[in-house]
Amino acid sequence: MTVTWTNPATGTSLSSHEASSLIIYYNPDGSFQKLMNQEMTFIVTVPGEGQPILADVGRIVIERGQGITFEAGVHQELIGDTAAFCAYLAVAR
Repeated sequence: MTVTWTNPATGTSLSSHEASSLIIYYNPDGSFQKLMNQEMTFIVTVPGEGQPILADVGRIVIERGQGITFEAGVHQELIGDTAAFCAYLAVAR
């Protein structure tokens, strides 16, 4: 699946390719228990360059009441490492 982000102020867009296995476990009462994300959730590249500018790849486990209990790989959005992504969208191209 492809997702496109566009800054309406500059008209600049970036697209990502997304594919991920999300496994969500619920308690018997229907409340959230655990989420596991595996493989590539998304990767955003600079058009024409192929240079990654924002990525979420690897595995992450989030458990209710405990937060992130396992993390392997790169999860830039999760940790707030979005400066390059935002800077790219901030300039009209």
